[in-house]
Amino acid sequence: MAFVELGLLLLGLFGLWLGATLAVNGAKRIAMHFGISAAFIGLTILSIGTSVPEMAISIAGGLDRLAG
Repeated sequence: MAFVELGLLLLGLFGLWLGATLAVNGAKRIAMHFGISAAFIGLTILSIGTSVPEMAISIAGGLDRLAG
């Protein structure tokens, strides 16, 4: 049982690393395509992207509260 949990933990960590790498590389490509600085992309697109999960949880919680 512990091997399954350890495997899932490692798989989750790998997924987290892969997702972060893809997000950063994608943001760099967007910056290069539009000819804007990487700092601007980091301060806008990536900051919005990291706030999306919190916004989704807040919206889901609000809808759940409205539903009763």
